[in-house]
Amino acid sequence: MTFEKRKNPRRPLEQGVAILRPDGSLVCECVLSDISNDGARLKLSRKPGAPSPEIAPKFILSLSKRGNLFRNCELIWHENDEVGLRFVATKAS
Repeated sequence: MTFEKRKNPRRPLEQGVAILRPDGSLVCECVLSDISNDGARLKLSRKPGAPSPEIAPKFILSLSKRGNLFRNCELIWHENDEVGLRFVATKAS
């Protein structure tokens, strides 16, 4: 039997999202596969035979088509077409 080791369990989800560079430019589109309070797993969308996009250690995850809902993220792992990330809290000014 497998036990969940995460503090916050992940909930399955299938939502289109996008990975952005800090300047707001698009890295790639993807699907949010599951999410928790601390992080998420993404399935990258790419054409067959296309190389996997280069994901920076820190990036922005756009959670809406309008781009008005986003989270700052830290790359935890990247394997084939999947990415694991941790949400990074922003500092209040």
